[in-house]
Amino acid sequence: MTQPEVLIQVLEILKNSPELSEVESDFHAKVPAVFCWDRSSGLMCKVSAGNNVACLTTSHLAALAKLEPRLVPLVLAFRCWARLCHIDCQAEGGIPSYSFALMVIFFLQQRKEPILPVYLGHWVRQSVQQMTQYFGIFQPRVIMFEGITQILVSFICQKTVCIQINPT
Repeated sequence: MTQPEVLIQVLEILKNSPELSEVESDFHAKVPAVFCWDRSSGLMCKVSAGNNVACLTTSHLAALAKLEPRLVPLVLAFRCWARLCHIDCQAEGGIPSYSFALMVIFFLQQRKEPILPVYLGHWVRQSVQQMTQYFGIFQPRVIMFEGITQILVSFICQKTVCIQINPT
């Protein structure tokens, strides 16, 4: 089955889904894709075929979500906030949706007590044993009691810069 055939089938399946709305396709884009919007959250979903990089990044996010169950709700909340601020549409000059996930991941790695492990930095020089020790202490503890709302408020308050644009 070719990439266009896969996407045409995906388009037809998604059009019949009651959970999705505004199912559209862009087969002439650099990476042909099918777009749809989740009715409950209003978030856009992009489906492509034959895009190995997208598969790798999705696997990466899934692995992090298994490590930290609060990651997905935090990313979805941040994306909803971005939609309200009209900065989530890359085609209109906004930020790509994957970037919101990366920002949340980075924030969770850079806290005083990291919620997610850091991949680079001083660890690159450390041995596998030291990394294992780090992950060994990286178990749910007091920090796990911090709720999604508290983390999200901390993220937005620490990283948000308000810009007011006056139309002329």
